[in-house]
Amino acid sequence: MTSTGICSEELHQQVLSHHPSHRKSKQDNRKPANFFSLSAELRSRIYEEVLISDEIEIATRLKPPALPQTCCQIRHESAGIYWLRNTFYIRTVDMEASLYGAFHRFVHKYEDEEASVEVLTLHSGKHHWGNLMKWAKEIHAGRGRGVRYGVEHSNVHAVVAVVTAMVNAYADKPWEECEKALLTVQCMAGHLHKEWLLSTEEDWRRKEEEDRWDVAIDGFD
Repeated sequence: MTSTGICSEELHQQVLSHHPSHRKSKQDNRKPANFFSLSAELRSRIYEEVLISDEIEIATRLKPPALPQTCCQIRHESAGIYWLRNTFYIRTVDMEASLYGAFHRFVHKYEDEEASVEVLTLHSGKHHWGNLMKWAKEIHAGRGRGVRYGVEHSNVHAVVAVVTAMVNAYADKPWEECEKALLTVQCMAGHLHKEWLLSTEEDWRRKEEEDRWDVAIDGFD
């Protein structure tokens, strides 16, 4: 079902009724019929039927659907429908947001002041402050956009939202000043989840080693 309320069968009948082979004509030298013989409105309805989904998750890489890749004209007519009329979900693992950044750089050309791509982020893995700071630096440099998390990650969403707001507030200042100010946010985030206090890979290796010792000690109890 699409936003136009036309079901697949109704759309199929409309396509047939507009097809030149179903029209009576006295001319025998008609040009061969093709998809572009249909009206622009009807082609748009077909794109909606094929491309609009309830939700689309992008897990590992950007992969546009096959239809917009068919030819230049179909890509021009349908790409905006796919990118602007769907909600996308991108999973970040250990707060690593490079796929999220690549997604927004790719779809930016379809956006304007009145329409933007709807994307939410699903979090799994570690509350990795170091990776979040890499993404904050991208936002500060104007190469990224703030990450939005769904309600199931309310604590993560709160931390990321505060980080994004502070980065935007320091947009006209050197990154070093912004990074220093973000240490306050890190301390606050540590009260929500202690993993936020681990800043470097060395911190994580030390924690993993301590966890292994805890497991070994528990095995003797």
